[in-house]
Amino acid sequence: MKLELEINLMNALDAEPRQSQRLLSDACNVSLGTIHYCINALIEKGFVKAKNFKNSGNKRDYAYILTPSGINHKRKITIKFLKRKKQEFDSLKREISLLEDHLKRCAKTRMKSTIKPVLTLPRDRRWRLPEAHLQGLLPHLSWWMLTSALNASLS
Repeated sequence: MKLELEINLMNALDAEPRQSQRLLSDACNVSLGTIHYCINALIEKGFVKAKNFKNSGNKRDYAYILTPSGINHKRKITIKFLKRKKQEFDSLKREISLLEDHLKRCAKTRMKSTIKPVLTLPRDRRWRLPEAHLQGLLPHLSWWMLTSALNASLS
């Protein structure tokens, strides 16, 4: 079971133990079968206890209650998940910083565009686009990209 799904499921069960599996599947954005499998896995591990309500008219009306070991497990996986997300966040901050530094250097040095020219000038001096690019690339090229490609190939 994925860590994020396990945390979401245990949080949902902690908030409202009498939710149906269908409501839990909607809350966790997974299929009903996945929730059924996950709940059974949590019950087998002893993290969740299922209680059937005898006074309920619906025989399938259960309450899924976190056990003390389930509460402890939820705390442990939440800490693990938080550490992983903080590492991802730090990694993204470093990557963003590097990209911003690169953009600043490009602006200072006025580097030439790294876009390779798509158009070629054959011997008859007429511009032609290679056949492979006609299919998908041309509709997406902006005027700026075309003029940049022309200028790059002329210089």
